[in-house]
Amino acid sequence: MLTQTVHNTLSQLIDGHSNSIAVAFSGGGDSAALLSFVCKWAKTHNKNVFALIVDHGLRDASVGECIAAAKTAAEMGAQAHILNWDGPKPTSALQEKARYARYALLGHACRELGCTQLLLGHTQDDQAETLFMRVKMQSGWRGYAGMRMRAQSPIWPALYDIEVLRPLLGITRVELREYNAQNEVPYIDDPSNENHKFARVRVRAQLAKLPEIKTQFTLTAKHAQACLAEEKEKIRAVLAEYLTSYPWGGVTLDIVGLTAHSSLAPEVLKYLIRAVSGNAQPVLVEKIERLATGVCRETFRGATLGGAQFVKWQDNQLLIVRDPGDIFGRHQKKPYEDILVSSQKPILWDGRLLFHVKGEGLRLSPVMAHYESLSATQKQILKTVPEPARAGLACVLQGDEVIWSYGQIAGDLVQMSCYVEAHLTTMVT
Repeated sequence: MLTQTVHNTLSQLIDGHSNSIAVAFSGGGDSAALLSFVCKWAKTHNKNVFALIVDHGLRDASVGECIAAAKTAAEMGAQAHILNWDGPKPTSALQEKARYARYALLGHACRELGCTQLLLGHTQDDQAETLFMRVKMQSGWRGYAGMRMRAQSPIWPALYDIEVLRPLLGITRVELREYNAQNEVPYIDDPSNENHKFARVRVRAQLAKLPEIKTQFTLTAKHAQACLAEEKEKIRAVLAEYLTSYPWGGVTLDIVGLTAHSSLAPEVLKYLIRAVSGNAQPVLVEKIERLATGVCRETFRGATLGGAQFVKWQDNQLLIVRDPGDIFGRHQKKPYEDILVSSQKPILWDGRLLFHVKGEGLRLSPVMAHYESLSATQKQILKTVPEPARAGLACVLQGDEVIWSYGQIAGDLVQMSCYVEAHLTTMVT
């Protein structure tokens, strides 16, 4: 029975210590089935269910659809929250940017509601579509691992501290539509799912004519996931032995150790770039491979790639810190803008440093942009940080005054924690 199968999966995936569950709910057929399963399961496990509904504001009808979805969620027993993507919309790469905005809204809502897990309605069909697209893009065998049923902070920094669960990943869209019909679960059809200007819609139409490929893709994903897990185990061993992380947001890596594991070096550096840069933007494989070859040479002195800076450091160590050019701007990159902070919510600055700040009207800003305004004590503390890493640190401003800088003890006024190691751990686990 499908309901029992999904309920068993939910029991395996959902944290037993958490009182609340967040479900991304569009009102469509897949997410409607998921919310129905979750609400039934939650009643017997004493859990609150939050249905998070994102209004991208891309169609006039979206407001009414979100209101209808909220009503459906409430009837199922969930607490509905409509999240709005405000501001001007992009004119290019719309689906990609809308996807990131959606997850940023979902991640923020989860943290506000005290939910550490977010359930998504991806199905076996979605997995096949993802793999088909990656095959066409020649993403390599790691890309063929596809989506996982459980993933920690898969989209960074939008979903930091959030574990994503996909309990329907082994179930087909047809099975879910049959469940909806049998259980009178209402849902709406998003017209954008028929818009062939979007790549996924075109792929979906192609796969509909090739049903046998879906089964093959499922097997491919399973095999690739096993290979990827084995590789990550080896990478974790390399990092455990040769990597040192620091609270100021950088790391050092033993070059001799990296050279001894040269076959893993490009992947090791890929994960370190993402963690130290604070983002998850892909970097061309060819560039990472050139970097991996370069850092192991005696003549190597330094390089920048993907938002990270690499410096040959003392005792044959590779110092990896934030690229100053990304902070202060270069070429077509704008300098990092100040961010308003308040006591209401923490801020993950630059995807690396989490700030809890008490007070209103305060701003986070790159510390080296205000170096001349630092006190003698603040400057002295800053000297304990390697010079290449200082540009990647922030300070707290009140007006033009620097009221806090890295390493300064400020009681509960400012608390900063570094998320570089946490981000790295989520990627290689």
